[in-house]
Amino acid sequence: MVENAQANNYLQTTIPYESGWQIRLNRKEVTPKLLDDTLMALPLEKGRNTITME
Repeated sequence: MVENAQANNYLQTTIPYESGWQIRLNRKEVTPKLLDDTLMALPLEKGRNTITME
């Protein structure tokens, strides 16, 4: 969970970018952004964000 996020921000992860992930942000499916040609970054909504990754 990410608290107090600003609109149009991203959560940078240390998880390598790969296909096959199912990622939900506040129960909506999202597509991660490729960060530095290696890692995943997830778009955030303003306020509280609940993230699940499978």
